[in-house]
Parts: sequence; structure tokens; C-alpha cells
Amino acid sequence: MSHDRGAWFREAAFGCFIHWGLYCIPGGCWKGKDAEYFGEWLQAKLRIPAAEYAELAKEFNPDSYNPDDWCRLFRDAGMKYAIFTAKHHEGFSMFRTKVSDFNVVDASPYGRDPLAEFAASCRKYGIRLGIYYSHDLDWHEPDGGDPGPQSDKNVGGVSWGNDWDFPDYAAKNFHSYFKNKVIPQVTELLTNYGEVSVIWFDCPNTISPEESRELRELVHHLQPECLISGRIGNNCGDFISLGDNQLPGTAIPGLVECPATLNDTWGFKPGDHNWKSAHAVIGQLLELAEKKVNYLLNVGPRPDGQLPPETIRILSEIAEWRKKNDDAFNGTEGNPFPQLFEDIRVLGGKGKIHFFFKTPGKKSVIYGIQNKVISANVPFRQADDVLTLDTSALCGMWPRVILEIKGVPQINPVPAPLNGTLLLVPEMTDSGKPYVVWNSPEEVIKWKARFPKSGKYVFFCITESAMHSCPWCGNRKVELCVNGECREIQLGIQEKIVNNCYPRAESNLG
Repeated sequence: MSHDRGAWFREAAFGCFIHWGLYCIPGGCWKGKDAEYFGEWLQAKLRIPAAEYAELAKEFNPDSYNPDDWCRLFRDAGMKYAIFTAKHHEGFSMFRTKVSDFNVVDASPYGRDPLAEFAASCRKYGIRLGIYYSHDLDWHEPDGGDPGPQSDKNVGGVSWGNDWDFPDYAAKNFHSYFKNKVIPQVTELLTNYGEVSVIWFDCPNTISPEESRELRELVHHLQPECLISGRIGNNCGDFISLGDNQLPGTAIPGLVECPATLNDTWGFKPGDHNWKSAHAVIGQLLELAEKKVNYLLNVGPRPDGQLPPETIRILSEIAEWRKKNDDAFNGTEGNPFPQLFEDIRVLGGKGKIHFFFKTPGKKSVIYGIQNKVISANVPFRQADDVLTLDTSALCGMWPRVILEIKGVPQINPVPAPLNGTLLLVPEMTDSGKPYVVWNSPEEVIKWKARFPKSGKYVFFCITESAMHSCPWCGNRKVELCVNGECREIQLGIQEKIVNNCYPRAESNLG
């Protein structure tokens, strides 16, 4: 294409993920047993027979479903696009399809097409429509994707493919499922619901490069402007899909998105009360916006079609904050500084720099701004590249300081501490990929920093597990060298595993 298909995505910053299917009915509990896992993975976690699980369709009747209410809430919270789950791994189609009778129109008393109604509401409220479709895993189908008994995907006691109903792995023919269900259903989704801006594929465990390419060509043939998630597999996506709830340590080139949950699970689970606060969600939104990464925040509707009260409350609080701060997301280019700030998020663009304070104090001294500050919404003093802000009057949730400058931000490339703390992040490698894993002594990260004030400084190293929902197990040493003086340190261990995260460990280097 001659133009930029992803231009709108780059500017969107914030989107909504919607996980809604039969799994919302049991809500992570089956015959009195709690799955102790994500609500939408209930069937695999407890190895429920497909025929027995399919009986849930007879109970699915969301008579309180009103997509206008959803989309109005999403729009007010600043979400520019929404991804509706058309088919998750359970195999149940939440749309009208001629391919399988295991769908919401034919198999449930609801008898209507919730995706068609949602698409109409998206158009009404100016939200771009996206569709999630599980193109590999399908536990209802004998030939659905199955990485096999020896696969490292089978972690935590959960089989990714249905090996409880269909244990003969050698007899499975994924390509038959791909040709007879995936291709025709994706064709329906991209033909019957108007403009689709994103199609979100997931878990490409068994799909071949040829199949991924065939699927990509089909999508771009039917909807040339539609973006494809990186989880289509085999490097055939239009944007990078980070791991679930994975917050990157540094900026990543290109189109990038972080899918994240509002509590621990994706599908509705009434026993999961670990809700993020609006303050925490806004903090993550700003942290990702600093790195030019989109924030795709999930909601899990109830069986009756309504969003949980906690979801409505949190998104409503975000909407109030967006009323005052929405302009900060227009035309900004992420954090212009060569470092991150511990309790401040920064967005810069032509003519302005926005500072958002997690817990503002009486003043902040910021080094490195080489533009002349024309004005600010707080008292300030500028001497060379040292800017002193009087933040004593700031209050509320993530309050903002707006600097008016001339031109684009010009920042000293050598970082300096803010309020005594300097948070350094790894730069990109020559290939454009971030440093992800330290495995050999040859892997070195170097920084040049300046310390305007002399004194004693404590060095910490923050490390993160490379695997989803697995601990950072340590067993790594780093050598820290400052001005030619070196010492070797054993990195710390983080043993606590929390659903939907990449656990971090903080090591005191001395």
C-alpha cells in the first residue's frame, strides 16, 4: 500500500478488549470446583468434555446486553477502538455463522447476533471495530490446534489443545480445521460487519508459515485497511502484540500493543476481586504512551450482558480524568528524555511537554530541557537546562504540568537524576530489538550519565521473568562497573507467581 495503514493505530493509544463467551456463565467454577485460573480457560483447566461444556449454550441469554452503554463508556474513557471476541478457544461463535451450528444465534435462546449489534454501536460512537478470533486453538473441534504432549506450552497443568476428548494426537489434522472452519469464518467476519480496523488472532501454536500467509492475504484482500495482530504467527502480523500484561522496559519501534486485564482474569469471574484502581490504570496508560505502545485494556461482561459494576466505576473515573487531560495524547511522541522518571510520566510533542505526577511534592528539579520554556501552568524557574517547578498546588489523580516551548523538545542526551533518582533503560540493539535476555558475559549495556550533585548513590537492577506467569528465578550474575571500579553481584530471586504478569525482582547492587 502506498499510504500508512497503521497511522490511526499509532495515534489511538487506548483501546478496549472484550472477552465474552460461554465461559462467563460458570465464571471459573465448575460443579463446585474453582479453576484457580483465568475464567475463559476453565474448560481446559478442568478438562471438561466438549459435549458437556456445550450445554452451557442453552443457558446463554444476555437479555440486558446494550452495546450502546458499553461504547459510550469506552468512548468517554478515551478508548479509540474495541476488540470483540467472536470466537475464543472454547470454539463457540459469538456471531451468526453458517460454518458451525455451535454459535450464539443457533445454539442459544438469545438467538441474536451480538457482534452485529456491537458493530453498529461502534459506528454510532466513533469507535473503530476490532474482532478477536482464535484461529489455532478450538477445544470444540477434533482437529483444533494442539501443540502436543511434549510441548512446553502445556504449563501449569493446563493442556493448550483438547487432549481430553481427542487424545490421539497423530490423528489430528489441523489443516482440515483451518480450511473448513477458520478460513470461511474469517471470511464471514470480514464480509458481514462493515469496516473492521483490527483482527486479533491468538496463540499460534501449530499454524504453519504457509497457513499464516494465506490467512494474512485473505484479510488484506477482504479488508485492505484492516490491521492484523502479531499473534497470527510466523511474523505475518501488522503490529507487535506484547505478552499479556507485559509492560516493556523501553520503547519499541513500529506499531506495538500491550493487552492487559482490569483484574486478573480475562473472562468474567465473580470471585476475582483483584481490581486495578483507576489511578493504577491511568499510570499504566501513561507508562505505555511514554514508549508509544498502545494499551488494550480488557473487560469481561457478565452472563446477562452487563459490565461488572467495578468495571463501570473504574472506567467512569478514567473518563473524568480524560476530560481534563485528553489533549495530552494528541500529537505527542512519547517520552523525549533519555531516561524514565520514577514517579513522573512524560509526553512530549511540538510546542509542549506534559509531566504527569504520581505523587507531587513541593517542587521538582528537572535537568536536560534545552528549549526555552515560554510558559507553564505552575510557577517555574529556568537556568540553562535546569528547570525548577513549583508543584505544591498540584492535586488530584495524576495531575499535570504543561510546559509551552518553542518547537519540538530538545533534550540533553546524557541523563541526570530527578529528585536523587536516575532510572536507566536499555537502548535498542542495532537490529532494532530491545535487550530482552542476559545469557552471556559478552552482553553488555553501557550508559553515560551525569550527576550534578555529588554524594552517595545506591544502585539497583530490576529484572523481569521472560515467561508469562512464571517467576524470575535468578541464577544470573552481573558485573557493575563505575568509572573503572567493578564488582560482581548475584541477582535476586522473585518466587511469587501472580496470574497475568511477568514477575520482577529488584537487586541491590551496592
